[in-house]
Amino acid sequence: AYFEKSSELAIRGIVIYFNENFMGDHIMDKEEMAVLKKLFVRSMRGIEFYGQKKTQVIRMMHDLLEMRGMQSVIQLLALLETLSATREYHYISSTTFDNRFDQSETDRMNMVYEYVLKSFRQKIELKDLANLLHMTPTSFSRYFTMKNNKPFSKFVTEIRIKHACKLLTESDDSIAQICYECGFNTVSNFNNQFREVMFKKPSQYKKEFMSI
Repeated sequence: AYFEKSSELAIRGIVIYFNENFMGDHIMDKEEMAVLKKLFVRSMRGIEFYGQKKTQVIRMMHDLLEMRGMQSVIQLLALLETLSATREYHYISSTTFDNRFDQSETDRMNMVYEYVLKSFRQKIELKDLANLLHMTPTSFSRYFTMKNNKPFSKFVTEIRIKHACKLLTESDDSIAQICYECGFNTVSNFNNQFREVMFKKPSQYKKEFMSI
């Protein structure tokens, strides 16, 4: 199995971050959006998709990575609509699953997400987030990992790499400029972190995008 120390297997994933009200409360309250709201409720138990729809959604997610602006919003809505309409899924947890994210928990995590999105270009101290949630740094670190299934440092890195991908495809900035613009301290560290998330160097990512 891939989790064994001697294994050479690897897994890849695409993570799309968005708030469930990313279109605004007025839009999400419209009748046409009811199917998406139901999808978000179902997703609280965890959903695994399979079959042809799974293949279709994977392709849509890969396409989304190459899109920008309004085109990316439209693609995200199309992706969510596809997920909401299919019956090719099953729940990961049972009906007795106790969701840890009540409204107060959601609000707390949104505070963290918003802080990171505003501050990722700078050095982010764990104690600053801990103070935001009135916790000790150790407690916050444990809390974030439990709620997101990943360490806080990995979350910040993913946000920075996502922004780097945007700059690599939309600007003429050098690798070094993009490195510091995204909050990394050294180019070597940026290259290593980028390769760990995207499975290729920044220069290779830019070259492949430009050849499309």
